Amino acid sequence: MKLITLERYRDLVYAPGSAPTLSTLRRQVKGAKIPGGRKQVGRYYVDLDVNERLTEMAKSNTKRMDELRLDPRLKGLI
Repeated sequence: MKLITLERYRDLVYAPGSAPTLSTLRRQVKGAKIPGGRKQVGRYYVDLDVNERLTEMAKSNTKRMDELRLDPRLKGLI
């Protein structure tokens, strides 16, 4: 478990000038939209290990679904 603050997460993930505000990131943690996001003792953190694992799984699943959509044997099923 590698917890980092939302400030650090924002610096790691977003390009300068395109990063959302901390209040937006807090709302995303509350809404479970940031994988590995959590609130502990009134502070917000992101577990980088969980975040990376879930993000990679989502990318892998999206890639696999795209491959299946192109399979002519499955036309109309997906």
